[in-house]
Amino acid sequence: MAKPVTPQQQDWFFDHLRRASVDVNVFLINGVRLIGRIDQFDRYTVLLTRGSNSQTVYKHTISTVALPEGFEISPPDI
Repeated sequence: MAKPVTPQQQDWFFDHLRRASVDVNVFLINGVRLIGRIDQFDRYTVLLTRGSNSQTVYKHTISTVALPEGFEISPPDI
């Protein structure tokens, strides 16, 4: 069984994607797919932006964050 993700690992992951300014696919637990760039995040929400539109997504509704093809990320040593 996989180890649970700590808040520090989650913050590192979102911050890395925010600084890279790449479009990601965010899948919600109800099956909806959102595409956008992570502009901001806090303890409870993520702000996705695509073009001139922004969406605030609650973290507890996120099922999966899919990285763009060819984009690699290595886990931090936390």
